[in-house]
Amino acid sequence: GMEGNPAYLERRLNCLEEAGSSRDIRIGNALSRVEDLEQRGADVEARLSRLESAPVPCPPAHGWQPAGLPTTKVLLLGDSNSGGKIRFGAERGTLGSALPGAGNFCAKIGDLPAPSSPLFRNVSDLVISVGTNDLKAPQSDPEELVKNMYSYVQSVTTENPGLHVFLLGVLPVHGAFTDEAIHTSIDLYNFHLKNMCSHLHTCTTFVDTNVFRMADRSLKPHLASGENDPLHLNQQGVRLLASRVKYALRSRHGLPTGQPRRASSGQPA
Repeated sequence: GMEGNPAYLERRLNCLEEAGSSRDIRIGNALSRVEDLEQRGADVEARLSRLESAPVPCPPAHGWQPAGLPTTKVLLLGDSNSGGKIRFGAERGTLGSALPGAGNFCAKIGDLPAPSSPLFRNVSDLVISVGTNDLKAPQSDPEELVKNMYSYVQSVTTENPGLHVFLLGVLPVHGAFTDEAIHTSIDLYNFHLKNMCSHLHTCTTFVDTNVFRMADRSLKPHLASGENDPLHLNQQGVRLLASRVKYALRSRHGLPTGQPRRASSGQPA
């Protein structure tokens, strides 16, 4: 048969050699492509390394100045846990130089300044942290209080176009003078306040305060002034509250936020 034909065998051998040569060429090309891809990968990693090691500049305050306002300014209206305790400016322990502003003490929702007040002139961001004193009043109605806040926010944002309002959830309370009724009132108020902010999301932001809360809904003891003072934060608590406000403000304006301060580890959740 053909298997014993020398010419046939020669041709078959040549075909096998050509196929082997072609395969070697394909393998060589594949290896070259792999080397090329590996080099590109190394180049990309080197570029990423250079980018990651480069310092990231912090945008100045004017980087988030709202259109139409000559200055950027935060106004905080807060009760005794925030008013006068959360400060603005470049000094240590404040919200920082990129968040210029001022704070005013307001014990209750009814103490908030009139929407037409000159206090709001050139203000870009309004932070409101009130409600505790309203909720602990006899026969207080959390839903009615939120309706009052809704009316106020609508009025102040209508009177001051471009103003953005940050509403802090009411802080939990601590100590021997608290009971389930006040915890429930705070939960209901915060629930309705958050829901309100979701409906007014273009001009309001809800700032959650759950990080202050124990499993039993009371204020974490290490953030409280003491057993005999169920309402007020200690220095650590005020720093945590300021951190939540700062994080919300910087997030809205695209400034670097880092991570919001959390309650100390090891404490009950």
